[in-house]
Amino acid sequence: MAAKPEFIQLFEKATGIPLKQVPFEEINKKERWGYLTGKRAYALDEDNNLTALSIDFIPQFLWLRLPWKEPKTLQYFSIKSCTVFDISFLSDLKGLNSLDLSGNNIQDISFLSDLKGLTSLDLSYNNIPDISFLKDLKGLTLLG
Repeated sequence: MAAKPEFIQLFEKATGIPLKQVPFEEINKKERWGYLTGKRAYALDEDNNLTALSIDFIPQFLWLRLPWKEPKTLQYFSIKSCTVFDISFLSDLKGLNSLDLSGNNIQDISFLSDLKGLTSLDLSYNNIPDISFLKDLKGLTLLG
């Protein structure tokens, strides 16, 4: 296993919750990892760049102030049931293609239309009044 990227080290220090390194193919699987913990893991590419991050069930207040501009290579991101209401920090993650935002308190997702590479999006169990602008994202599959 490669050394943990600085962003992962910062995350673990801020939250006190360790993340497990797994292969990208494993983190992107849809089966359930744990009832109340979900997936808490990350994946790296061959150059030690962060490509996937799953921090399910970890409250946003623990990690909101992290430097979210840093993981530019992030392709898969899951923040399921993290009491998230503001996801504007995602606007800099232009490489995202799979995003799980289910089970939060999100209302505004308008900037997601700028994430042109997004192909998979789960918005279930949120309070989003309008998603019509997502129709412009070609190839997007809405889950949930």
